[in-house]
Amino acid sequence: MTEADVKLRNALLGAWELVLWTNRRPDDVIEHPFGDHPRGVIIYAPDGHMSVHMLRPGIAPFGTPPAATPPERVIDAYHGYVGYFGRFTVDAAHSIVTHHIDGAWYPDIQGDQVRHCRLDGDRLFLEAETPTGWVTIEWRRAPAR
Repeated sequence: MTEADVKLRNALLGAWELVLWTNRRPDDVIEHPFGDHPRGVIIYAPDGHMSVHMLRPGIAPFGTPPAATPPERVIDAYHGYVGYFGRFTVDAAHSIVTHHIDGAWYPDIQGDQVRHCRLDGDRLFLEAETPTGWVTIEWRRAPAR
């Protein structure tokens, strides 16, 4: 690991709160899949592990165990959530952080998620080309509590 890699890795460590998830579709339409005020956190641990959780606000509690909840309510909750965990590595020369996925809410998310990363003050921007367009996820450094 280069000195620049160590610097980038150290800058990522800790918890970041979700600010906005933006998708620019190939037709240049801008979407915010979880609305203008999504909730979420991404955590980069010193031991190289990472975890991310994002959710669309407004999903009502089921009030019943999942198995007893009407399927349409479960589907709505499923579509309003993204989460996975694994390990991470960095490539500072190319401004890349790679999430090495060990498990995810969506079983097709496997292997590596390569993200362009940019730090700007207390903000972290993770970006990637995806099948739905160019995704930018903005995070804000979480305050210590």
